[in-house]
Amino acid sequence: MKYEGFICEKSEFHRYDTPTGDLIRKFLYNEYDADKYTIELIMAADKQMQQNWFKKLKKQKTDFLILDRYTTSQIVYGLANGIKIEWIRSLQKYLTKPSLEIFIDIPVEKSMSRKGKNTTDDKYETNKELLTKVRENYHCVFSNRSNGFIVDGMMSIEEIHESIWLLIKSFYKF
Repeated sequence: MKYEGFICEKSEFHRYDTPTGDLIRKFLYNEYDADKYTIELIMAADKQMQQNWFKKLKKQKTDFLILDRYTTSQIVYGLANGIKIEWIRSLQKYLTKPSLEIFIDIPVEKSMSRKGKNTTDDKYETNKELLTKVRENYHCVFSNRSNGFIVDGMMSIEEIHESIWLLIKSFYKF
């Protein structure tokens, strides 16, 4: 796809149409029982499976790859589930690093009022305590990053879009 003359691609995690993504979906909907370390390994494997596609896009001179919930998402959820950040980062050691990260911040209650991508909420999306920790973790992680920005998700979609586009233009200096 093209946007403002730039070649852009997008993807998200977790991709439920892959073998690892299917295990994650089953875990989130209580159809597969895994301890917190096993599920983190599976989530890292799901991201690892995309690395060849990322390299292909780079060779094709793709300007922007937009990822919904990539490495930082795994870090903040893992921390909220009691896993040490060093362990999570060790799983991500060889993954492509994002050059810019944007967290669209909304209050937990607002997040919980929305339906999940499968029109039903998974066990993470219905856990207020977990989501509160996740939001706090995002704020903490992003406070220490020069390439991480927080956007107010309570603005209109148009305002969020404009804020993100201004951040991108400023960050990449164009």
